[in-house]
Amino acid sequence: MKLKHLIIPTMAVCIMTGCSSGRNIKVMTYNIHSGIRSDKVPDFRGQAGIIRAEKPDVAALQEVARFHRDTPELDLPLELGKAAGMYCHFAPAKIRPDRWEYGVGMLSRKPTEFIEKVFLPVPGNIEPRCFAVYRLPGDPVCYLVVTHLSYRGECPGDDEVRMESVKTIKNYLDKNNFYPAILGGDLNCTRDTAALKYLAEYGDIWNDTDPRPITSLKSQCQIDYICTFPKGRFKLKKFYVVNDLTASDHCPVVAELVLYQNK
Repeated sequence: MKLKHLIIPTMAVCIMTGCSSGRNIKVMTYNIHSGIRSDKVPDFRGQAGIIRAEKPDVAALQEVARFHRDTPELDLPLELGKAAGMYCHFAPAKIRPDRWEYGVGMLSRKPTEFIEKVFLPVPGNIEPRCFAVYRLPGDPVCYLVVTHLSYRGECPGDDEVRMESVKTIKNYLDKNNFYPAILGGDLNCTRDTAALKYLAEYGDIWNDTDPRPITSLKSQCQIDYICTFPKGRFKLKKFYVVNDLTASDHCPVVAELVLYQNK
């Protein structure tokens, strides 16, 4: 598969760290609500400030928009990357006739290879969904998958739609041998759903903790996750939720991971 270098350079301010005992990777997943605060005021700078303060090596982003109806001149992924001091990439799942684009994205502290955007199998009458795949620089190599699954109640049988989506992601990783891998996303799943249980069979769900954190203002439960594959390949140093439901209607979720050489 031919890799495509589509990362937009803004500013790189630090690097992913590594040591003889393993490679340290700080990962964030964050639904940024199209750069709009939870009080519906457009303002991506608060989100950028949180990302800048947390200093993740990579940030998986959902609800990324360009030229949103409330900010029709704003190229959000580009400006968010600049404000956070990171490289950015945007993978739209939906492009409207009025230029409004909407999808997932990624911020990184080092230039990162974008591999592919893959659309997920969802009914044609609901919002299109996708996942984006990146190869993260460093040794040992690893991959980042960013996604945003269909929300609960979006269509009849939405649990099955999410299950087919996670199976599609898993089958893609298997087919291309894109392991070890990190999955960051708004999965719109709770811990007792079949889709999350399926992922837990093959990998580690690092923020699957008690008490269950609230990561979504609307859902009032945990629906944002960081997962790694295969099971046992990564170790967790620290996990936490940034308790801020003002800058966006979702909290950023952070995991500090160590990736060891495959033995």
